Amino acid sequence: MPPPPPRAGFDIRMGKDMGMRVDCGDQPMAECVEPLRPYIDRVLEMEPAAPPPPRRGAPR
Repeated sequence: MPPPPPRAGFDIRMGKDMGMRVDCGDQPMAECVEPLRPYIDRVLEMEPAAPPPPRRGAPR
């Protein structure tokens, strides 16, 4: 049996440890995003978090 087709979706990242995955399944992307638009707008209005500190040994 072949593997199931990939499901449409997207990730919303709100920082290193925060985020969510939205799986749209067979629903068209526009129809999937529309009910989430108020939430996405609120996320975009949030103040950005401070960038994470550089990793040890990473070039500066």
